[in-house]
Amino acid sequence: MTRSKLSANFNHIARVTANIIFSLIVGVGSFVSQSLAQDSNRNADQFGRDYARRDLSERCFSPQDFGAIADGEADDTRALKKWLALSAEARSQRSPCLFLPTGIYRATDNLVMNMPPHSHGPRIWGTCGGSSRISFDRGYGFTLTSSTALFYGDFRCISFSGNSDKVLVNFSTSISDALNGFNLDNIVVNNDSENKESVALKFNGLYMSRVFATANCNGLGQGIGIQMTAGSMNTIKISAGNCHTGLNLTGDVDAINGNLFDAIDLEVNKVQLLIDGKAVQSNTFIGGVLSFSDPGTIGINAVAGSGNVFKNMAYGGAGKLFEGTSGIIWESALQDLTVTPPVPASEETISNAHVQPSSVNIFGGQVSSVLVNRAKACDTVPCMVILMPGDIISVRYSDKPAWLWRALKF
Repeated sequence: MTRSKLSANFNHIARVTANIIFSLIVGVGSFVSQSLAQDSNRNADQFGRDYARRDLSERCFSPQDFGAIADGEADDTRALKKWLALSAEARSQRSPCLFLPTGIYRATDNLVMNMPPHSHGPRIWGTCGGSSRISFDRGYGFTLTSSTALFYGDFRCISFSGNSDKVLVNFSTSISDALNGFNLDNIVVNNDSENKESVALKFNGLYMSRVFATANCNGLGQGIGIQMTAGSMNTIKISAGNCHTGLNLTGDVDAINGNLFDAIDLEVNKVQLLIDGKAVQSNTFIGGVLSFSDPGTIGINAVAGSGNVFKNMAYGGAGKLFEGTSGIIWESALQDLTVTPPVPASEETISNAHVQPSSVNIFGGQVSSVLVNRAKACDTVPCMVILMPGDIISVRYSDKPAWLWRALKF
């Protein structure tokens, strides 16, 4: 064979080999690309599943273990009930790991997580961003309950949607099955009911717990976003919108006190915050937003309660900040909402009807005593006294003095 023919054959073999290598590269690249796309769909679920485990030796159970489809159309009720029953049937205080992978799980009946007496640690974890959602047919919802108090539960990244004229999501039914030391993190509830009395998310007993939750109604100004009937010593960070009432603190018997509401966000409701229970006492609201954007909407309507303190909250809109101010103490370094009233007749009482603690400076005239809540505060002028909201003051004088009221700046 001549050198020219050898060279031609070599070039031919080189071209064929190059084509094969190129095809392999393209094929491998395509395979890798498809694998990465599939992995990206699995990564969030796998991360959530791994994160939900208390240790790597523990298995997390999902509704898919019982046949759930999670496409929003198939009926996953049976699978969900069997899945939740794993905690309800737990023999030890420690509940198994329940993981809710990405998907929409349709429920055509109520889901009740009925825990054993004195049980600890009911826990469900999902993937955040509303990706793990239980969707109820009209009239059904979720309840966590027990015959005794519940301790140290952990619910994270779980979403609920539905249309219930009553309560869509109940965390406990009374103080007899109250939640203690719970962590409720990234809980999202959407109730599409047109009933004014409907509730998206309700706490009937919550103590020493942390809450980070969002609730929405149908956007027609109906329903209650989040309602609490009993609870103490909690740290609560919530948002609620598109409801008649964003947050409702209610109840005349079981106390709602000592709670810290941290940077709550209440917007696009007819009433952002309604306090209508006399047992709502000594709660603190720090920061946050009250937005009453439309005429006729209200920031706070407090018709009951006492000693509820609001510190440095942002607010604004075309509505009004207050409808009722019972038991409200409004503290702001930037605002003075007080008005100086006329000096009343000698010894006649007048109350501090403002929502802010006020300093009252009295000067001039002939004054023999100044009483605050019927106790002598001073007997000469000039005199300065501090009045909390609801405190009463009277001045005994022979010649009327003048006075000036100002909000006490903290």
